[in-house]
Amino acid sequence: MDAYIFWNNVDLYLKGESLITLSEMASLNYKTLKNQRSLVRLPKLEEAFAIAQALNVPVETLVTGKEIKGNIPPRLQTVVDILSKNSAKLEAVETLLNIQKKENSDFIKEIS
Repeated sequence: MDAYIFWNNVDLYLKGESLITLSEMASLNYKTLKNQRSLVRLPKLEEAFAIAQALNVPVETLVTGKEIKGNIPPRLQTVVDILSKNSAKLEAVETLLNIQKKENSDFIKEIS
């Protein structure tokens, strides 16, 4: 595991909140987190899980930077990714499947 990636991902999911706030949310010692972050060291496994839980993300996301999409088959996830980034293709699929546009965002959320 790369500590630099871990702490960059923590920063990303902190969304501007402070390390003090994170330490309170995760019930961890602020000085410990501050030292680990400033020395670019990985937290202990239990601490990493507490941080992930406080940020409401899987620990795998903090370690790898990849969002966990759920139990969607890879081929279907590829389709979801393409359609979520290309409105013309999404509209074509909506037309083909006769899906109303207002349902689209809920549909994408459900299968992601």
